[in-house]
Amino acid sequence: MWFKGLNSGKGGNMKKSIVSVIIILMLFGCSGQNAEPLQKQVVTIGAVLPMSGDSSFLGESARNSLELALADVQSTDTKYNYTLIVEDDKLDKTLAATATNKLISVDGVDALVSITSGMGNVISAIAQQNRVIHVGIGSDQGLAKGPLNFVHFTPPKEEAKAWVSEAQRRAYHSVAIIAVDNEGWQVFFDPLKADLANANITLNDAERFSAEEKDFKTIILRAKESHPDAYLIFAFSPQVEVLYKQMKEAGITRPITSSGAYELSAHPELFEGEWFTNGAQPSNEFAREYEAQFGKGPAMGGPNLYDAVHLIAAGYERAGKDSNQKPAPEEVAKAMEELKEYPGALGSLSVNDEGIVSSPASVRMIENGKPVTIG
Repeated sequence: MWFKGLNSGKGGNMKKSIVSVIIILMLFGCSGQNAEPLQKQVVTIGAVLPMSGDSSFLGESARNSLELALADVQSTDTKYNYTLIVEDDKLDKTLAATATNKLISVDGVDALVSITSGMGNVISAIAQQNRVIHVGIGSDQGLAKGPLNFVHFTPPKEEAKAWVSEAQRRAYHSVAIIAVDNEGWQVFFDPLKADLANANITLNDAERFSAEEKDFKTIILRAKESHPDAYLIFAFSPQVEVLYKQMKEAGITRPITSSGAYELSAHPELFEGEWFTNGAQPSNEFAREYEAQFGKGPAMGGPNLYDAVHLIAAGYERAGKDSNQKPAPEEVAKAMEELKEYPGALGSLSVNDEGIVSSPASVRMIENGKPVTIG
């Protein structure tokens, strides 16, 4: 035994041994009583979402998807704990900037997520300036500008190809476009024009309107007088509903298609029977998990945000050395860029060196009041 060896000495040696034992026991005792257990550092993700206003249904689905992702992440053995703070922007750029600055300066978030190109462009600039990771969900691939910004949405050129391919399949020879003038539409319109020309589909008319417009009768008449085989519209709610109703009231019977707009509406049943293109659709596994949790399917952007949380967490887990210290934002961004074939709600995800997470486009249709994938 260890103590038997200590008792075998004589005189001063024995006293020294006893003193040594006492010191050792005191050290062990102090260590056992006073040492604090290791504490995991907390990674806080700030979400800027439309939680009120006409697009609140998008914000609700986004928050649900984020919470679902956090629960999944926390169910595994992670180096860090992860938490979420949500701020409302009502899809207003001024409110988005205010919310972002509050999340950074007051809440001290480590990462940000946003939805739509318009909001994302505002938030990405603030995030980069303040050295905060940001994942934007929007068509504009420019959201990934800067080493700390990422974008997770189907590239507009892929969606444009999908729309033209479906138009060819349906034997359209001409189209008229009516769209809101914003960043998301512009980055889709540019590749669309080139693809239309290559497919010999004539662009008969292209009308744009402001985000405040409510009366579309004049531009509808101009588009109608161009006699297209089909129409392509793009707007957010409630404009898209008003525009569609006014087109029907104007006697338009040709197909009224869209680029994602029917899933940006709180009332997709209004567009029954119409087809449209959009980004990638979620896996059946994610859709089932979401519906089991919330009693309905996710809205547009929700699956992307679910993936965004997983990508951020994967970056922190890979870049971090231990639970007591979080890695620098640049280290996290580098780890995120190295993610290849990462399993997500939108399939196998890979991040390129520009911070873009690509996914395939889909062709959908409103059937029985709900969007379903047809191609």
